[in-house]
Amino acid sequence: MSLKKITLLFIASLLLLQNNFAQQVSRKGNNPSNKTTNKQGQPQYELEQFMGKWQEVKRMLENKKELSIGDTIFLHFTPPDKLETRDGTKNIMRGYAMIEEPGNVLIAAADIYTILSVKPNEIVLYNDEGFIHVLEKREIFWRETLGKTEVPEPAYETPVSFKIADIIGGWNIYRRKGKPGALDSNTVFIKNIKSISAVNDQTAIAEITCYTREKSQTLPCTIIVKDKSVEIKAGSYTWNLLIYKADGKELVFGNADMLIYFAKPL
Repeated sequence: MSLKKITLLFIASLLLLQNNFAQQVSRKGNNPSNKTTNKQGQPQYELEQFMGKWQEVKRMLENKKELSIGDTIFLHFTPPDKLETRDGTKNIMRGYAMIEEPGNVLIAAADIYTILSVKPNEIVLYNDEGFIHVLEKREIFWRETLGKTEVPEPAYETPVSFKIADIIGGWNIYRRKGKPGALDSNTVFIKNIKSISAVNDQTAIAEITCYTREKSQTLPCTIIVKDKSVEIKAGSYTWNLLIYKADGKELVFGNADMLIYFAKPL
């Protein structure tokens, strides 16, 4: 074989080896096609990745300790940005979904999650209460096979009269209902109000736990009872909230045109 042929054969072999190596590296180091990064190197997701039905299958603490699930989360995204969400077998909450800066924050109706990962059949979300939620994609939710008739949810639009004695004690928020477009990642949510004790017929002192996407706080607060509403002052925060139900078994309060809280006694 001539020197020229040997040289060409050697070059061809090198190119073939280089191509094979590049393919192997690409396969091993390939980033998922469903995620890009912004200028700060943080993950950026698109709402299109969430379209369809997602059912919670696992819940964990930040230390990965698994928890039992008594209020399974169901999320149903439909184009372009509509969302139906339900906890357990409670009534459906309808609203809007959006991805906010820095690109890994999911606003899901009245809930805010940090997106940890997105795969074709699995999403992992973290909420501000310290829980990690793993949801799998479903063609149909298990609850849709139960054959139960939906119970219409009462329309909470008209505030009611109440006395300060009707809210004494403590209340834990078990559900929120938000109006489409009324909430964003800066909204300060109430988690619970406890140790409510009356100072007089119009004033009470208590302890409130509230949170945003960035932090959770427990603060002393003052509750001032007004006509069918309360004003809660805690540090730099002030909430003016209408009371829609206060029967001792459930407390429903908020603003019907923005956000309503549903609470049970602690």
